[in-house]
Amino acid sequence: MYELSSVVKIILIEDNPGDVRLIQEMLGQNGLSDIHLHVFTHGKAAWEYMEVLAIRMEEALPDLVLLDLHLPGRDGIEILHHIREYKRFQTLPVVVISSSPLDENIQQAYLNGANCYLIKPMDLPEYEHILIHCIHFFTRKR
Repeated sequence: MYELSSVVKIILIEDNPGDVRLIQEMLGQNGLSDIHLHVFTHGKAAWEYMEVLAIRMEEALPDLVLLDLHLPGRDGIEILHHIREYKRFQTLPVVVISSSPLDENIQQAYLNGANCYLIKPMDLPEYEHILIHCIHFFTRKR
């Protein structure tokens, strides 16, 4: 498969505790339990963290952001737009993960700088396969 960067840091912005737990389990079951997963369950908290990270140049950037669209406090499109406003985050991969297949949501995500838009499939093995491959793609050594 792919070789990951030495220490992989992923920010997961997801308000559903079941989805957070599912992603954590998927990582563990695929030999990725050593990934540092920083979870935010509220859009406002994620927004504020990204603002701090934007100005603290000594702080290492995450390797990947996994972003839900429907969040309390700030929605995913607002957060994505906010992330892309900062020059420091221009190359930071952001993967939107949503259950919404609406073209409007997909277009808004890409217009605001998403690198990828994953629609959560109802089939768990398919979801796991797609998500793990996406994580490998965006965090592998270049």
